[in-house]
Amino acid sequence: MGVWIGPKPRKPGQGPSERDAVTTSWKDRFDLISEEYEGDRCTRLGLRPPQVGAIHAVKAHWSVSSQPATLVLPTGAGKTDTMAALLVSEQIPRLLVIVPSDPLRRQIGLKFAQLDVLKAAGLVPSDLRHPAVAILSRGLKSVQQIDELVAEANVVVTTMSLLTSMSEELRAYLAASMSHLFVDEAHHIGANTWRDFKALFHGKTTLQFTATPFRNDGRRLDGKFIYVYPLRRAQKDKLFTSIAYVPVHGHGESDTDRQIAARVKKQLLEDEAKGYKHLAMARTGSVKHAIALHEVYRAIAPEAAPTLIHSEMSSLQRAAALTELRSGRSRIIVCVDMLGEGFDLPDLKIAGLHDKHKSESVTLQFIGRFTRARQDLGTATVIANIQAGNTASSLNALFAEDADWNHILAVIGHNRTERERRREDLFGGFPDAAIETFPLETIEPRFSTVIYRTTCAEWGPTAVELSSGPWSTIVEPPAINAESRLVLFVRRDEERLRWTSVKAARNVSYNLVMAHWDPDLALLFIHGSDLADLHAELAKVLAGDSVQRITGEQVFRVLYGFRRLMLTSLGLSETQRKPVRYSQFMGSDIADQLDTLPGNRSRTKTNLFGLGYVDVQDLDENGSVIGIHPAKETIGCSQKGKFWSYQSSNSFSEWIDWCHDIGRKVLNDNITPETILRNVVRPKRLAALPSAKIAIGVAWPETFLDAAEDRIDLIIEGQPVPLYNCEIELDEFAITDVIKFRVSSGEQSSHFELQIGASGALFTQKAGQDVQVVRGRARKEKPLVELFHEDPPHIYFADGDTLVAPDILELSKESAFQAFDPNEILPKDWTGVDIKSESQGLKKRTDTVQGRVVEMLRNGDIPYDIIFDDDGAGEVADVVAIRRSGRTLIIDLFHCKYSSGRLPGARVEDLYEVCGQAQKSVRWAERFTKLLDHLRRRELDRNSAGKPTRFERGSLASLMTFISQSHELHAEFSVTLVQPGYSRAKVVPAHLELFAATASYLMETWRIPLQIFASA
Repeated sequence: MGVWIGPKPRKPGQGPSERDAVTTSWKDRFDLISEEYEGDRCTRLGLRPPQVGAIHAVKAHWSVSSQPATLVLPTGAGKTDTMAALLVSEQIPRLLVIVPSDPLRRQIGLKFAQLDVLKAAGLVPSDLRHPAVAILSRGLKSVQQIDELVAEANVVVTTMSLLTSMSEELRAYLAASMSHLFVDEAHHIGANTWRDFKALFHGKTTLQFTATPFRNDGRRLDGKFIYVYPLRRAQKDKLFTSIAYVPVHGHGESDTDRQIAARVKKQLLEDEAKGYKHLAMARTGSVKHAIALHEVYRAIAPEAAPTLIHSEMSSLQRAAALTELRSGRSRIIVCVDMLGEGFDLPDLKIAGLHDKHKSESVTLQFIGRFTRARQDLGTATVIANIQAGNTASSLNALFAEDADWNHILAVIGHNRTERERRREDLFGGFPDAAIETFPLETIEPRFSTVIYRTTCAEWGPTAVELSSGPWSTIVEPPAINAESRLVLFVRRDEERLRWTSVKAARNVSYNLVMAHWDPDLALLFIHGSDLADLHAELAKVLAGDSVQRITGEQVFRVLYGFRRLMLTSLGLSETQRKPVRYSQFMGSDIADQLDTLPGNRSRTKTNLFGLGYVDVQDLDENGSVIGIHPAKETIGCSQKGKFWSYQSSNSFSEWIDWCHDIGRKVLNDNITPETILRNVVRPKRLAALPSAKIAIGVAWPETFLDAAEDRIDLIIEGQPVPLYNCEIELDEFAITDVIKFRVSSGEQSSHFELQIGASGALFTQKAGQDVQVVRGRARKEKPLVELFHEDPPHIYFADGDTLVAPDILELSKESAFQAFDPNEILPKDWTGVDIKSESQGLKKRTDTVQGRVVEMLRNGDIPYDIIFDDDGAGEVADVVAIRRSGRTLIIDLFHCKYSSGRLPGARVEDLYEVCGQAQKSVRWAERFTKLLDHLRRRELDRNSAGKPTRFERGSLASLMTFISQSHELHAEFSVTLVQPGYSRAKVVPAHLELFAATASYLMETWRIPLQIFASA
């Protein structure tokens, strides 16, 4: 049934129980003593600062509450000794401890049985009676076995997998027999089995311990956060050693493995020379890789006697491997996630990461193995390849060239913990009985609300049940968070069937309702999953009969702050009596219905929904605004007073923040809805191409840009070519009855035409090799021209409009035209440059337009970290220059174009293509991390072909650093058009209009400024 550990091991039921006598003997025999130091010398033994703080926090919480509580203590801070201290000081009679793994089960059981740290530190007297500790090694089969166990044991330690093997009745009986529950590594509590068992302890004292209070699946770690000891504080208090990061620059798995192994060996020797007999772990992600890696280490460091451990080995083999490591006969162990939570070997100080963990929580737990502080040990070292792998984006910063792991790990842990703490604070504000049929953590509503003005001094959330009726009932008592002024409930609604006269049969639906009152704005926000419900009666019940729903034209103020807003749906209602009282428009042609034309003067707007660009605030870890960045968001509103978005979240505080933002807009009398609506982007369905327009650029379909570039190939002449080495370009700027464009790679080009007629858009291939496209994991070939019909390429016009055939997205022409400032056309010295030659080529010719731009940037005053030659098919720009400023990555794109004439002039043809390239580059601003990865692939292709590097300044390592840091950065772009064939002295208004349309498009989307390099 179990293994008994204590002074007198015996089977349960043999002899009188001493459990209660042991517990009674602990009374007043625990002294809470803190350790003291003079410099690095310990002058008094005791508990560490996080242990002392945690014990005080628990005692304070237990004095006023029996609610589940959570302690957040970094790995290695002494969670187990904190548990033992609470056992004795609180005289806990029957404690159940749940751990996630077998090694932890025995390790923690021994700690409770021995009380070694408590006695060595003088916290308890040396003659203190030890608790009777039971370590369950197999499930209990009967009530009698449970009674015998509980009668003898002060502490029962087990795993969740063992408890799961027991029947549901026996699990419930065991829970009823215990007085307290401790859960170690409590971030596992989100799993259904853990959560179901913990529910059996409802009303009893539950305490959760974790170093990482967040889960990768986003589910809650419920329990009030009563004490959080941050990693940064542990480093300051010298509980953890510092971490040195050693990057390697491997190309491919085998080269990376050899480099990391060689560096691990070197680090072992360097540490040993300093007097530290450190051990090393080589971590990988699969058994197959571990076996191969073991051979690499045996070849590189045979003197360290590398050993191997993985899950497919027998228990005896794994035990033997650990014995070799603990004894020091082996200095290196190769493993596959075997030495994780609970493994305690402070001599492990060197980590070779051949495969990185994919989540923050596992990484923080793993690194905690190597940071245990001890006076006879040195600092920890982590060795890894700088290339970002398939990790969480927040972890990429760890693997940069100059990463400071001590700072980054502390920030990651703080940020994730703070988000969970804020969410749990809101959840914790609800009573225990809050919505059991539909648990709060399972609710993730899409954001929507109706808004009521209120005049009440206080609202009445407890009265929500008065809003129900005979065919609408509240499923359970409402969940009320008084501090956040939030109430939630689920309503069961019934309605008679419309297709039968039978009254007994009814439709039944369950609808979520949330309400939040903001006294500062004097607004009541109500969300309902039944979108037709305006909740008028509920609003009166909550805030009084004087409430007034915000309706009418005022609701359209919510569109304020959106740029390039494109409507996707619009509803109009007739104000005069007509056969059709309401019209709903979707997709194309809807924006025209906003105009007060003769045909719709009698119509009023009822609802609209759209997508646009907004500015979002950037916050630091203290919640202070440190900047803004552009983003895409959705918004919808109706004249009846409903507001909605595609956004959703399980964090109700995010919904509250969203409501507050909307509330501030609709109350702002300075916002004029008419002005906002006049400036929307207007989709219009075409029956023919607009021959009066000039096409200046064409870009790949949107779905191409949403996918990873290396997952899309074009098959040209039977050979796959990565998309990032292919280009789509116009053949002609003028439009007749067709638009002509080409797809090319190297010397190969295929030519296409687009026609638009009454039946829609028609793409045909007119010349060149047939082109197939291969995408995603299925890797099925599909004709490119067929894909164009499903997802058309985007065509940009000189006036700023965009064609996604057969629809054209038109900008409002009513706003005052802002001419381009000629001062932004900067004349440069082109002496020695053949302005009819654009690319510097592999020979790095300095007498070309691109070569001169590179020279300007190299010798300029701006300290770029990277200057990159991206010229060629698939380019982002001819030159990409990057530098970091604080948390901002500044990316300057230079689009070069040769002159069609020998001398500078005012040829508009010289401007069309370069302006089109500028508009196309906007897409990279939405995906700047993909831009960085695009540059990486382009450089690796150059390297593998034995050609000169694309880096004019910086290196692949510099680029990889930015890739790894990208999660914590925001990008700011600028675009420069380089056309020495254009003379500023000969500028004409028509050219300024072209520049203005391009500048407007860049600025109104992603806030990108435009400048022009030209001739005098």
